[in-house]
Amino acid sequence: MGEVHGVDVPIPDEEVETLGKLAAALHYFPLALAQAAAYIAETGTDYEKYLRLYAAAERALPEPPSLVDEDDKDEQKYRKAVGTTWKVNLDALEKSGAGHPSPYFGCRRSCARSYSP
Repeated sequence: MGEVHGVDVPIPDEEVETLGKLAAALHYFPLALAQAAAYIAETGTDYEKYLRLYAAAERALPEPPSLVDEDDKDEQKYRKAVGTTWKVNLDALEKSGAGHPSPYFGCRRSCARSYSP
């Protein structure tokens, strides 16, 4: 089993590096990590595949509007990480047929596009 920051974790050694890359891509933001973890647990997707899905979703979304001071890059990173994890989850929901064009679904889709959690 693997070790992350000196703590033994029940993850095979070969997956620890990929999990670290995923956490870094999400800027270690708890909400983004929780959304990614829920997706991975629900779908059985491995970390490497989720990282590819995340990267594709990130490229597909427009740059977030600058609603914060330009000096507040952490806020921009947070909004982008959370919005992108929403996009991954909403795309999967839509593909599964479970998603439907309800007003709530449309609102969440719009929120993911604007990166505003």
